[in-house]
Amino acid sequence: MKTKSIRPNEAHLKFRKALEAAIAQAGMDLPAEVILAITAHFLGQIIALQDQRKYTGEMVMDLVMQNIQQGNDEALQSLLNETGGHS
Repeated sequence: MKTKSIRPNEAHLKFRKALEAAIAQAGMDLPAEVILAITAHFLGQIIALQDQRKYTGEMVMDLVMQNIQQGNDEALQSLLNETGGHS
């Protein structure tokens, strides 16, 4: 699996918004660490469904780690911008 940074297209954004809406609706009363644990469990199941004839475990985990880092960076940047924080 060759990884590269791409701009999300309309389908990507629609899927992401649907996931965010489901988490917001169902997880309103759950602590953040519980939501993290549940979504991590779900991610583990998705990882297991990857085509092992095409992708090694290392390739899949590399993709996951790159996207975790990108999501983390985006969330932190958003928090800094919204609160007027300093870097």
